[in-house]
Amino acid sequence: MGLVLYGITAYEYWRSSLPRYMPEYGEVSASNLLSACGPTSLRELTGPIIRTEGILDKMHLLVSSPSARRRSKVAEFHCCRAVDALPKGSFYQIGAGIYACSPELCFVQLANELSLFELVRAGTDLCSRYLFSPYDRMETVECEPVTTRKRLGQFIETMPKWTPGLKRARRAIRWVLENSRSPRETSLAMVMNLPSRLGGFQIPGVELNCRISPDETAGLLARRSYFEADVLLREHKRILEYESDLYHGGSQQGSHDYEKIASLQTMGYVVTPITTWQMDSFEALEALLLSVMGSMGMRNRMGDELSLRRRETHYQIMQDERRQRELPPIADMAPWRYLIARL
Repeated sequence: MGLVLYGITAYEYWRSSLPRYMPEYGEVSASNLLSACGPTSLRELTGPIIRTEGILDKMHLLVSSPSARRRSKVAEFHCCRAVDALPKGSFYQIGAGIYACSPELCFVQLANELSLFELVRAGTDLCSRYLFSPYDRMETVECEPVTTRKRLGQFIETMPKWTPGLKRARRAIRWVLENSRSPRETSLAMVMNLPSRLGGFQIPGVELNCRISPDETAGLLARRSYFEADVLLREHKRILEYESDLYHGGSQQGSHDYEKIASLQTMGYVVTPITTWQMDSFEALEALLLSVMGSMGMRNRMGDELSLRRRETHYQIMQDERRQRELPPIADMAPWRYLIARL
């Protein structure tokens, strides 16, 4: 029996740190995939999962034809029209008899399941430099991105025109950013990057975690050979640094942060710290970002309607972040405990 992880289940796999520890089976063609994955035997699948300890929830799996769909307590089956028409790089083998839709394909599949803001977050996180521990969602693991914005965009453009969710995926990709290192950085980037009509601040040129090499003078002020700007507005030499309580609380880290700020300021950068409290408070964040926009020469569009729209968008983005953090780790889910033992 072959299993193909689809949509949100494939996304959970790519966003966990599991790919770091699994053998690299590599890309697989659609034709080979379909020959390996006939109609799923519910008896083989349902019994072991129900007997596995953990939270019982449904996996989302791809099957080769509508007739292979079944009613099940442990799985929801999806049939993709003309699988062999999908672009190269749509599927990967991740275990013995276990496959996953690629990060690019699952992003398109999520367009049918998620709100626009959730989809932009999903795309940004697929292009991020952190993964969630499968055992604790409060723990993250540094990683190379599983995909890039360029690869997502190229994949979307090669999808068949009839693909469900394609139009929304094409829209969302415009606001996806790369290199986030935490859920909070993703939230900040979205608030800054989204257009005004969607309740963002529409600040142009937002880049995340860009390396900046110190010049000769700046190099004398710090013990590091390069700096990473949490949020860089390159054209205006503005940097926003998120001061996380978790990662910036130690005295040694604090010293490095002060050295970094001093060095960047000698190079002409204006560095603005943002605290956890400021991110949580819309009033504080609005005041801070409007000040940044003013210093960049941007016209600060005001008005009750725009401010209300921004408040609602900020609330939705922060709620999405909290929901993501509050989800059970995948190792606590009975279907995933079943899968992890076989990966």
